[in-house]
Amino acid sequence: KIKDGWTKSILRDSLSGIIPLSVERRKTKFAFVAPIEKWINDNRLEYRTKMELALESLEEVLDKNRILKWYDGKTNFNTNDCNLIWRIIISGRWIDIFGLRL
Repeated sequence: KIKDGWTKSILRDSLSGIIPLSVERRKTKFAFVAPIEKWINDNRLEYRTKMELALESLEEVLDKNRILKWYDGKTNFNTNDCNLIWRIIISGRWIDIFGLRL
């Protein structure tokens, strides 16, 4: 939310007095990029298992066998591949955690 021209006002207000004032009042945005490409390429079997479980929850909208065949046929995943894998895993987890139905 924006309050008095400041973005992230709820976060800033909640951390007031906890983080340095220079950080609290900083206007520039810094992002943290998770190294999912490295994680997935270094742990292919683990992420395949996670994706397979997620695909069970997404079977109404995604073709599990086709996606797993694509996964198994790749020797190295690029950034776009990893973003897709990550989104499938996270979507499946959301469905499981919150008991959603598609």
